[in-house]
Amino acid sequence: MELLTDKTTVDLKESLTTCKTFYSYLNIVSKLEQMVKRMSKVASHIYLLKIMKYKSPTLETNTGIVTGLEVQTKDEQWISFEPRPSSFQNMSGDALMVWSNDRIRSPYHRVLMSGNELRYWLGLFTFNVGIMEVPEELFNDEHPSQYKPFWILLLLHGPIIQTKSSV
Repeated sequence: MELLTDKTTVDLKESLTTCKTFYSYLNIVSKLEQMVKRMSKVASHIYLLKIMKYKSPTLETNTGIVTGLEVQTKDEQWISFEPRPSSFQNMSGDALMVWSNDRIRSPYHRVLMSGNELRYWLGLFTFNVGIMEVPEELFNDEHPSQYKPFWILLLLHGPIIQTKSSV
C-alpha cells in the first residue's frame, strides 16, 4: 500500500474525470453526513481525503481476479463484499461509534487481491473540531457512556481503545 502523492501517477487523460469523480463523491458524502449529524449538535468539521494504491503481490500468479472488500462480522468471520463498479461504499468509523455510544459499530475490514491488477482506494475521513463525547440523550443509568470525552484528532494517531470508560 502506498500513498499517492505524485499527480503524475494518474494518467493525464483520466485525471480531470478522476478529480471530478472524487469531488462529486466528497460533496455527496459530506452532505449526507451533515444531514445525519443534524440529529445532534453540528460542530465544525475537517475532512481528510486519502487516496491509496494497492499493488498485488509480485510473487502471485493467480488468475488475475481482484477480489474485493471483506468485512468481519461480530462472530469474527470474514464475509466478501463485491460492489458494482459504479458504486461507492460507506463505513462508519470510530468517531461515529463513540458518538453513538457503540450503537453503530466501526467494522474491521480488509482488501484481498491477486493477479497483476492495481486497486485504488479513496477514503474520506471526517473529524469534529474539538472534544468528542457521547451526547447526553444517548446514555443513562441503564446504558452508561462507554467512552470518556477526548480530543477528536487523536483518532489520527490510533484506535479509540484508550478512550473507553471503565464501566
